[in-house]
Amino acid sequence: MKMVVVSPHLDDAAFSLSLAIESWLERGWVVEVINCFMRSEHAPFADMVAVHENDRRTYVSGLRAKEDESWRKRLGAGRGRDLRAVNLNLKDAPMRLRCLTEEVFGLATNPEDKSWGKILRAVEEACADARTALVLPLALGGHVDHRTVVEAVSPWVKANPGRPVGFYEDLPYAARLSEEEIGAVAAGLGLELRQVMVGAGDEGAVERKRKMVLSYDSQIEDETAAEMAGFAEKYGGRERVWGTVEFPE
Repeated sequence: MKMVVVSPHLDDAAFSLSLAIESWLERGWVVEVINCFMRSEHAPFADMVAVHENDRRTYVSGLRAKEDESWRKRLGAGRGRDLRAVNLNLKDAPMRLRCLTEEVFGLATNPEDKSWGKILRAVEEACADARTALVLPLALGGHVDHRTVVEAVSPWVKANPGRPVGFYEDLPYAARLSEEEIGAVAAGLGLELRQVMVGAGDEGAVERKRKMVLSYDSQIEDETAAEMAGFAEKYGGRERVWGTVEFPE
């Protein structure tokens, strides 16, 4: 089985699906993560004192790539587990849309945005085999980059019925929403979806999740890592995916 996970930013797949990806890899499945908006100047918890303003973009983008590599190593990439990355190297919203960081939530998406076509082509190529499962964000929290991913790919999903497709709960945003709010977003996709719990659910799962998300310590503090781990704890050390009937248990 091949699982294709679309991650708006380098940390989104890890924040929302570390335990699920761990479980899929342990089954011997191939997991391919499509990283979309990788070029960024956003690193609120990194030490930037010695970084010149002109070098900020290169420094932050490189730092985030190193954090992602650390997460991949925690999952056993290169040690008999087939965890692949497709890096689109697109600009994130503040760079691409010329907006402030605090404006990315609720900002209107733009179908003329060239990133739409690049994301769609990457998904089509990765999912050339009809048996491949596609996993997208629900876009909880309203971040324009997350909504861009969903809106770019949703027409393809609806045009290819019978595909195994799932939608993951974007963290940390999902941890700050009610069940009713999450369910309403899932219902708004216009698909018949069921709730699938993924992950081993063993005694150490929640702590592993906390350590894995802390790979991205330029993006989050310990409190946010604990918040995301606690969200997995309410699912018994698992993660929830809203999937079509074909999506694997």
